[in-house]
Amino acid sequence: MYTTANDLAKFVNGVLLAMHPSILSSQQVREWLLPLYVFMDRKTGVGYYSLLSTPSTNSRMPWEITLPTDEIAQPLYAKAGSHPGHTSELIVSPHLAFAVIAFACGPHPNARSLAFEAERVITPVLQQALGERGMEEYVGIYRLNCSDKRCNGCGEISVEVDSEIKITRFIDCEGNDGFKKFDAKCDTEECIAKLWPVGRHGEFRAKILSREETDCESVWFGFEPFVINGWPMDLIKLMDGKLIYEPLGIDAKRVPIDPKCRKMKGKERLGMLEAPIWNGNIFPWRE
Repeated sequence: MYTTANDLAKFVNGVLLAMHPSILSSQQVREWLLPLYVFMDRKTGVGYYSLLSTPSTNSRMPWEITLPTDEIAQPLYAKAGSHPGHTSELIVSPHLAFAVIAFACGPHPNARSLAFEAERVITPVLQQALGERGMEEYVGIYRLNCSDKRCNGCGEISVEVDSEIKITRFIDCEGNDGFKKFDAKCDTEECIAKLWPVGRHGEFRAKILSREETDCESVWFGFEPFVINGWPMDLIKLMDGKLIYEPLGIDAKRVPIDPKCRKMKGKERLGMLEAPIWNGNIFPWRE
């Protein structure tokens, strides 16, 4: 409370969203923003206490975190302050590289409402710009290096982006559905692999789901399920025009496509984004 909007802006730009970190490293900020406790609604959580918190100071001021849901594509980190007649709110969106600082005073001050109203105006504009970049970087058909291609479409992996990033088709070099290698339910149901970023550019955790399923809890808050030769079983890399999954020896190259293209064979949608995703790095603007 005992600060100014200008000072908070300097703090945000110099510490939380610094282009060239000098006070806290990117890793330290990432750890600071990590949810330590998630509430029962699975939509909100709290993070680390103040970096200055010690048993003697008892300074406990954790981040108030709004986690990604179907309505909110990126996590938001907030901290509020108040005393009689005055309220303040700081909202930070690390992925979209902006913050909202609001102060209010009067008989019924509500800085929180003011801050979130501003965030709802800013976020869609920045999401569209970031989403178009995400489509350009990830969406498309990735082809395996098949020595004996047995069918049209064999050895192809399709990556789509809408409100999230996902693998919608995986056909191996022999023409078999690759998802069946991971989950028996894919023998009777149409499966996809939804991808969630891990905070490092181009790295994603994959979860095999039917098209009706939406569960991401086991990915978002889970641990390494199995590791093969140092490679987690659910880790997929999308970088430099390649899709890499070492446990199966997959090193597929992306086929160049027209960014305006919306459809593929079989009417599979690649299209432009309406609700862009949280697409990898927690600090994407630094690249």
